[in-house]
Amino acid sequence: MVDLVLGHDKTVADWAGKKFGVTIHPGYMAWGVINGSGELTGAIVFHNYMNGGNMEAAIVGAVMRHGILRAACRYIFGQLGCTRLTARTRRDNVLMRRMLPKAGFKFECTQPLWYGPERKDDALVFALFPEQAKRWMK
Repeated sequence: MVDLVLGHDKTVADWAGKKFGVTIHPGYMAWGVINGSGELTGAIVFHNYMNGGNMEAAIVGAVMRHGILRAACRYIFGQLGCTRLTARTRRDNVLMRRMLPKAGFKFECTQPLWYGPERKDDALVFALFPEQAKRWMK
């Protein structure tokens, strides 16, 4: 069993940042996922909500579960009225490259060297639109 943790944005974002190897700067909302033992095992950090149409999500750990994806889609598309949800993943993150399309995300592009000079990895950009998210919003 997993539970969604809300209202602890900084703690969850700091945990996610350590997993990503980056500092996540304020201007976000973070949802944590804990397992039955109360251990934080995943996070979705929503950020870059600047134009009212797009929200970006940084996803780390065990979060791609139906209930969590359903809650995220209801929030992004239902409550906020966004027209898209953008997710990036490292080229070498094979698990996320498989899971995002299964959840309805469409591959858009590659951003070379997105993660900086130290990591030298490309970002693959995926987008989820309301039409593909309908199955999660029921």
